[in-house]
Amino acid sequence: MTIPIEWVHRRFESQNGGLFDDLLRRTGVAPGAEFLTRAENTLLMLHSIMALRDEGHALGSRRLPPGFASVGLRVMGSARTLGAGLEALSRYFAVANATFQLDLSIHGDEAEIILRATGPDRVQAALLEDIWLAPLNAFMAWHIRDRTPVISITTACPDHPSLGGRHFWDSTPVVANGRTALRLPTACLALERRAASFEEPLWDALRFSLSDDREPATLLDGAPIDAHTPRQAFMILPHLGARQARRRVRKATGASFRDLRAEAIVGRARDLLSETDRSVSDIAAELGYAEERSFRRFLRGRTGLSPSAIRAEGKSDARLTAVHRQIHDLTRIMDA
Repeated sequence: MTIPIEWVHRRFESQNGGLFDDLLRRTGVAPGAEFLTRAENTLLMLHSIMALRDEGHALGSRRLPPGFASVGLRVMGSARTLGAGLEALSRYFAVANATFQLDLSIHGDEAEIILRATGPDRVQAALLEDIWLAPLNAFMAWHIRDRTPVISITTACPDHPSLGGRHFWDSTPVVANGRTALRLPTACLALERRAASFEEPLWDALRFSLSDDREPATLLDGAPIDAHTPRQAFMILPHLGARQARRRVRKATGASFRDLRAEAIVGRARDLLSETDRSVSDIAAELGYAEERSFRRFLRGRTGLSPSAIRAEGKSDARLTAVHRQIHDLTRIMDA
């Protein structure tokens, strides 16, 4: 996924002295580029924090010193479940700084996580909320060690580039609602903490969130991923029947379980082909295909690529490795 540079620039319009151009240079973005990758955007934001000494990027009513997010992760990680972790994070925000307020609201089978910021004006506060949506999502994914099955995102930015479409961070549907919030299945709040690293929580969370830059998160994330997934996919919403869950997924994503299953299988196949040396037949069997030929035909139809081409495509290039190395260098300072 990519982020329009013009939108990122908006967050720094209140700064003088060519800060944004300097941040692009430090991030190593090519002159004339129109988009940033998620990793580049993450690195640019970290450079902004270090330059301004403010994790609120000078958009909030009060400065958030470097390390604010890392401490928040440690607080969140002390809780057993995701819901308890979010409540702990909400209390931390309230005690540590008046810039942020985190509220958790339950609406039947959906939970809404509302993020509010205070700033010099509502426009800057909304931009700060939008910036912090990505870390908040990463925090939740880190806590459960799985991609967060976000149903939708609401934004307080009336000119958000993803409005009416899908968010450039994870392809979740984006709607305007006068506030900044994430919606996810209420059942997810009971998911237990699986995060183990507290030495470098910020680095661990960002590394985990950047590990898959290809497919959007869906309600199937966390469900068994194989060729038979449609029959049990509704288990991510255990209080709903299969038919009711299918309707909800269709409404939230505009896609059928069959399409979402295919996306999930492609994503899992890419991971296995890129990160392991296992044979294609072994991977096909794990993903529910009795014949390697059927699996190859499925991949070709969905991606236009053969398994060998996907394997070659997935090799990390030196550029991405360098960006991740810089991210680690900066988060190490904040995690200290």
